[in-house]
Amino acid sequence: MVLGEALVDKAGQSHAMAGLLPVTTRIDRPKRTLGYRRLVHAGALPWPGRLHGHEFHYSSAKQSRLTPLFAASDATGRALPPMGAVIGRVMGSYAHVIDAA
Repeated sequence: MVLGEALVDKAGQSHAMAGLLPVTTRIDRPKRTLGYRRLVHAGALPWPGRLHGHEFHYSSAKQSRLTPLFAASDATGRALPPMGAVIGRVMGSYAHVIDAA
């Protein structure tokens, strides 16, 4: 959220964020998402290529076409849309890394 351009609150008011990623996060129409994730990355991260993570949020994010940070699946192995975004050395994702897979 904080790395994006804006955060839209429950009243519909837009608040400027850091502007490092072209992402707008909305909490005015909360969408609950939670669950464990299997994450795979091919980037220059300081972690192994396969990770376990989790997602827990009451917001939604809209982003332009960006390079995704992770390929993702749920805890049962069902494929999910790619997660996160990378621009240069800036990376962000709703998925929180827990451990190496």
